[in-house]
Amino acid sequence: MDTVDHVVPELITKGRYIRPTLGIEIDKQLNQTLLKQLGVEGVLVLRATPGSVAEAAGLRETRNRRSDRIIPGDVILKFGGRAITSVETLLARLDDFQVGDKTTLTLWRNGDIQTIEIVL
Repeated sequence: MDTVDHVVPELITKGRYIRPTLGIEIDKQLNQTLLKQLGVEGVLVLRATPGSVAEAAGLRETRNRRSDRIIPGDVILKFGGRAITSVETLLARLDDFQVGDKTTLTLWRNGDIQTIEIVL
């Protein structure tokens, strides 16, 4: 669904638009750099905001060890069954949903693929 087609009707009927969120911190440049090294395409979870959907779902954060070694967190590969190839595609997919919708996330976690169910 086109973002404008989704957002404008809600603005007209409700006077505001509330975008569903996962409650994760992401960084476009860091995402590209680290995922290129891992050979994975998606969105790297840098941090799960306390009290967020991501925290409740158990998403793993990226960690930095004392030796300046970065331990990657979960990588979102699919959102609602559709491939996530960049930060932009994740944000666009979020606009296809409403707060309270149930969907799935497919994750890369330490080389394994997992699918979890979340409520936005």
